[in-house]
Amino acid sequence: MLKVILATLLAACGVNSNPTTPDSGNALSQPEHPDDRQPPPEPPRQEDAYFCCDSLNSQGKGSGEGCEQILHTVVAGCSKVLHCTDGYTNDEGKVTCTG
Repeated sequence: MLKVILATLLAACGVNSNPTTPDSGNALSQPEHPDDRQPPPEPPRQEDAYFCCDSLNSQGKGSGEGCEQILHTVVAGCSKVLHCTDGYTNDEGKVTCTG
């Protein structure tokens, strides 16, 4: 009688009194331990891009002529740097920031 009352209370609270185990073949079962869960992958991000250029045009979103892409660690070695934060186009050294 006590089992029936307990099962009724558990069912009313939405608790499954017969949980499945990972070995039961249920493909949708949760990991045994919360630590086993992996966070969802981060969405792809557009990385910042740095260019060393012969000349710069600061009008609009920024552009430059005679540009070569460089690492952000060598920016100090370049006299004219174009920094694109949200994408760019590169047409044979003529770079235009798109974002």
